[in-house]
Amino acid sequence: MLELIKVNYIAMLKEWSDFQGKTKLHPFWYAVLGHFIVALLLSIVSMIFSNVPVLGFVFGFIVWLYGLVIIVPAIAMAIRRMRDIDKNPLLLLLGLIPLVGWIILVIYFIQPSK
Repeated sequence: MLELIKVNYIAMLKEWSDFQGKTKLHPFWYAVLGHFIVALLLSIVSMIFSNVPVLGFVFGFIVWLYGLVIIVPAIAMAIRRMRDIDKNPLLLLLGLIPLVGWIILVIYFIQPSK
């Protein structure tokens, strides 16, 4: 399972500029899980060193930088997932609506491929 997560997470990063293709259900969720694990580990390390003056800043910056770097690959993968279920990628803008929009997007993302 860890290998699947790693492979799909790396695939998400490598396909950062592909907004035209499709992403199937399982690779999408494995990549999401990989992102969650990386973000969680970075956050934990950042919190551990938050009271150390220089290290706290460095790890906080690394977490911020990771968040900035992952935006485009995550959006590209979400657009490909929406194309895979035959939905308009503009529906991703529903994510701007707190809670309700997020729930709707999760419902879309768990639909089987068409």
